[in-house]
Amino acid sequence: MGAGKMGDFGNTKGSSLDALSDLLTAASLIPGLDTFTDLASIPVDLARGDWLSTVLDTVGVIPFIGEVADTAKLAKMADKAVDAAKVATRSPKGTKLLNKVSNPKLKNTIKEIYRPGAKVGDGGLADAIRHEIKTGKLVGGKSHIQKGTERLKNLERISKRETLTKQERKIAEDLIKELNRALGGK
Repeated sequence: MGAGKMGDFGNTKGSSLDALSDLLTAASLIPGLDTFTDLASIPVDLARGDWLSTVLDTVGVIPFIGEVADTAKLAKMADKAVDAAKVATRSPKGTKLLNKVSNPKLKNTIKEIYRPGAKVGDGGLADAIRHEIKTGKLVGGKSHIQKGTERLKNLERISKRETLTKQERKIAEDLIKELNRALGGK
């Protein structure tokens, strides 16, 4: 995703501009400061390429209507916090792989293979499949064998059709091998 899409943070993710924007959004909760913080947020959010927040900042300076815009910005900020919490609960191996990948389709498939909060083995789908085959018990009350077959097809399709870096191709191939081994009971 590039800068300029509504609600997208462009290339500023994790930057001081993001931190400043979050600070201004939090400060807008203080009665009497909300109009000033909304005005100060406009150039910051423009620099971030976050058009949705820019529009909400602009509407935020209008009396009464601005309260609704401030609430919308807080909801958006809470959504970012939930995303950050999900990343924090993802397995170290999944996080490491995600940091090495930029292809969006491969990244999404890795997110599906290494889900937040997974507790079996390394937190990956292959270990959940192995556990299910070995014990006959479902992990998290769900069968992961079907999901493994679907992710395997995804990875094979990505490997054939997507433009991948050398590193991404190796990661995809390794994940394919790992899922094949797990589905084969190894």
